[in-house]
Amino acid sequence: MQWERVWHERSPKATILRAILYPLSLLYAMGWKAYESAYKLGIKKRSQVPIPIIGVGGLEVGGQGKTPITIAVAELLRNSLPSLAISASGYGSKGESRATLITPEKNLSPCDFGDEACLLREHLPWLPLIIGRDRVLAAKLANKHQFDVLLLDDGFQHLPLARTVDFLVLNLQRENRLCLPAGPYREPFSGYKRADAFLMENNGENINELFGKPVFYFSKKFESVRNLQNDEIHSLDWLMEKEVHGLCAIANPQRFFDSLIFLGANVVKKSCYTDHDPLKISINEDVPTVVTEKDAVKLKHHGNIKSEVYALRLSIKFRDEIKLITWLMEKIKSDEKTY
Repeated sequence: MQWERVWHERSPKATILRAILYPLSLLYAMGWKAYESAYKLGIKKRSQVPIPIIGVGGLEVGGQGKTPITIAVAELLRNSLPSLAISASGYGSKGESRATLITPEKNLSPCDFGDEACLLREHLPWLPLIIGRDRVLAAKLANKHQFDVLLLDDGFQHLPLARTVDFLVLNLQRENRLCLPAGPYREPFSGYKRADAFLMENNGENINELFGKPVFYFSKKFESVRNLQNDEIHSLDWLMEKEVHGLCAIANPQRFFDSLIFLGANVVKKSCYTDHDPLKISINEDVPTVVTEKDAVKLKHHGNIKSEVYALRLSIKFRDEIKLITWLMEKIKSDEKTY
């Protein structure tokens, strides 16, 4: 049974599993609160690095689109800052243990630097990347190389490094707010208090503030599909009534399959792998295979592709870009972040 189904399904099996795992979730939450309190009480000190640092993260494990949102924030900042770098963890790769500066345009291997770092490189070839879980070292490298700002992809839980701004991607519709393993939360929901602003998916609401902090809305938009063998781009109409094989290795596979159906595809076969799986697989299907962009970077590197494979291209658009960039630049200039 997929973890996403355990966390969110209302079936008897999922409900029983959540009940069994509930005591472990309480222990996990208590452990996190103790860890967080060590910083709040000053027992542990957050490292201060003399450049503005912007974090984009979430309370949940995967499935919120944090990396595409980070890409969108970087694009916004591109015209306002001469020099910007992104720090990514390189989860599941050889390069995740420390921090390594990767110069612009350099091609990355998902084995060496992780699928999310490769996705960042694909969308932002002009941008330096610092890959590795040691975010304090990443910030020191950014300062050493005189970048104007360091943008953290998925760094909300990394408390050792102080930030100028912490954006929290928030989904208030989530019914299950338990911590791992009975729920999807990496930390208790109360962690939202550390955020400086919330990024929420546009559902028609117009709340300017939540918990006394600004809210900025974004929309997810599928743009096209790209053939992995020849990089040919097709419009979304290509999917209409087409029989396809949906394949993904992400935290919320059902959302991907639902998106294909919403776009008019006839998903005749579904293949799910665990989030960040390297996808060292062979693809030989009678119908075209459609994958996420994050999975496409791994398939192009590792996969044995013997039939048509297409990546579904996604973009993030902020509802009020001027409002967001104005607020963010004011925070960067003042640099008055407090924990």
